[in-house]
Amino acid sequence: MAELWSIHKGLEIILERKLKNVKIESDSLVAVNLITKRNLGNLPQSVLINEAHFLLAQTNTMIGQIPPFG
Repeated sequence: MAELWSIHKGLEIILERKLKNVKIESDSLVAVNLITKRNLGNLPQSVLINEAHFLLAQTNTMIGQIPPFG
């Protein structure tokens, strides 16, 4: 859940500052997949995920998963 909020906040900042060609990287494959795949079902986080997906489309930002450290 924290990773979803972080990505959402990052997308808001990108939109506010009108940044271009930004790539967000996360070590949470689950968060990346939820935002990019949109297979939500009945998740309690669906509103947050839908908003993040909308912001992702508005900002023309790429999002990807990086392997976790360790």
